[in-house]
Amino acid sequence: MKTKEIQEKRELFRPVAIRGSALYFTMLDMSLVSWMYNSSLDQFLFLFDESIDNSTKSPLPAKRVEFIIDFLSLHVFRYVNRGLFEKDKNTFMLMMCFKIQTTAQKINSMDIGIFLKAGASLDVKQEKARPFNFITDKIWLNVLNISRHCFGGSPVPFFKELPDSMQRNENQWKTWIERNEPENFPMPEFQERLNGEEGDLGPFMAMSLIRSIREDRALICSLKYVEKTLGSNEYVKPIAYPIDGIWASSTKLIPILMILTPGSDPTSTIEELAKKKKKFPTKNVSMGEGQEKKAKAVMDECTVSGGWVIL
Repeated sequence: MKTKEIQEKRELFRPVAIRGSALYFTMLDMSLVSWMYNSSLDQFLFLFDESIDNSTKSPLPAKRVEFIIDFLSLHVFRYVNRGLFEKDKNTFMLMMCFKIQTTAQKINSMDIGIFLKAGASLDVKQEKARPFNFITDKIWLNVLNISRHCFGGSPVPFFKELPDSMQRNENQWKTWIERNEPENFPMPEFQERLNGEEGDLGPFMAMSLIRSIREDRALICSLKYVEKTLGSNEYVKPIAYPIDGIWASSTKLIPILMILTPGSDPTSTIEELAKKKKKFPTKNVSMGEGQEKKAKAVMDECTVSGGWVIL
């Protein structure tokens, strides 16, 4: 095959590499949330290779790329998600979406900053006083700041007219803001324009405004943003991780780590799986002071025999 043909075929699969890069660096960034979430390039490459092998095949390169990207994204998400504390799972979903969108140059770091900080950088004494009482000073500062922000590098702030709109249509905005689920109702004056935004910028801006005005609904709105950005509700649905599925994705050189919580002991589940497979004898070592040598000896023995060691 000629060099030119090889180059052309490589270019067809470049989107897979771009998505892979975004996912890998999201995995690395999770160590900033907690050091115990550290991961390696080898871990990611294992997931990447699995995605190439197991994703749906297609004779059309464009469809094949689409299938690999969809499979890889969900595969990496589930792999990382099962090792996170519950409180960090939504953080990971958002970090994943932000990295994918910044890599695609749909949003930038300043956009993420306006979502995270809203109007925290403004001083209420230096700004125009809020014209109505149905919102707090903090929310008013958020409104002012988001009205000055240019999303996606646009030369014009999308919500530039927001403060004036709220004053012109005070009753409409008051009704919308005070709803139990404002994210499920059309936004006064801006909804049609948000719907017309190409790509994922519309959902991101809508989420940013909800976070600015109704911070208590930010989490719910972020789940809708994740679903729209990644194109599947698989990311926001509860996920079960059966022990046999965890075993299937492991290798003989990679231990499976389980965090014990009060009232939760996976030992019996592991032993049941070993009996089901009928070829993995298990040996338990209760770890404590002075048990390191015993554990090492049992691991050396099972390395040869092929058994499982539960520490």
